[in-house]
Amino acid sequence: MEDKQKAIDEIIRSIIIHAKESWEGDYKIANKHFKSYTKAICKLIAEGDIDIISILIENEEPSVQSAGAYYLLPINKKYAEKKLKSLSRKNENGVGLSAKTVLNVWKGGNLKFPRLVDNAIVYFTQKELIARGILSDSGGIAAGRRASNIVECLHSLLLKVRPK
Repeated sequence: MEDKQKAIDEIIRSIIIHAKESWEGDYKIANKHFKSYTKAICKLIAEGDIDIISILIENEEPSVQSAGAYYLLPINKKYAEKKLKSLSRKNENGVGLSAKTVLNVWKGGNLKFPRLVDNAIVYFTQKELIARGILSDSGGIAAGRRASNIVECLHSLLLKVRPK
């Protein structure tokens, strides 16, 4: 439990630094922290711990909420879109612009979601997840899928794309 809390604290810290440095222009630091928190979140999700998403969304920092909403989109489209729309009105560290961009790319069907494959981050588009029956055409989990088994669905997707 202590290790998990330490990982969560580091994820939140990295998200905040990423947002700040992205907005202020130090792309090297921003990219370093983006990779760090993305890999850590993917690791927790791969281990079946999707609670990280709600922890992020409930955080007081808008940049952390935005990251949580992004990861929530394939699981609960309606709530995630509502959260991103609300965040799109924020001016802090580019959170509003980022939230608007995520929503636009999501609605265009081209948003990519990271997953951990052989300890490397691999991105899947919304269209790829729809084609594999994980997401529905309207967003959210496909009929017959439950939020509680999204990790299993994504794991099965990863098995299909791993090199042989």
